[in-house]
Amino acid sequence: MDINSKLDLKEQMNISINLMIDSLHMLDCDDIGATLQMWQTAINKAKETKIRMVRVANSLNQ
Repeated sequence: MDINSKLDLKEQMNISINLMIDSLHMLDCDDIGATLQMWQTAINKAKETKIRMVRVANSLNQ
């Protein structure tokens, strides 16, 4: 895995984590729908990143 791939995966995970943190701040508001939507987006991004990480790991093992 090259350094750019590692940074890209790390950045993707940071985006997911930051979306979740931002949504926690929204819990102070009454807009639960927006909070849930942000969590769903963060979860989807984390799933995409996990899939990419598994692909990279599998390619390294071959």
